[in-house]
Amino acid sequence: MNYRVLISETAQKFLSSLTSKSRGIIGRKIDDLAGNPRPHGYEPIKGASGYYRIR
Repeated sequence: MNYRVLISETAQKFLSSLTSKSRGIIGRKIDDLAGNPRPHGYEPIKGASGYYRIR
């Protein structure tokens, strides 16, 4: 099952300011989240129910 990953306008602006190499690396990681939104090492964000952080 694939999920849809939404990227905020603020995040899009930040990504556009990066080098193309960095954008490519981060873009692949974001695409991977569509297949597995909770990969090994994910942690819930304290005080934000239903939200997780991924390094």
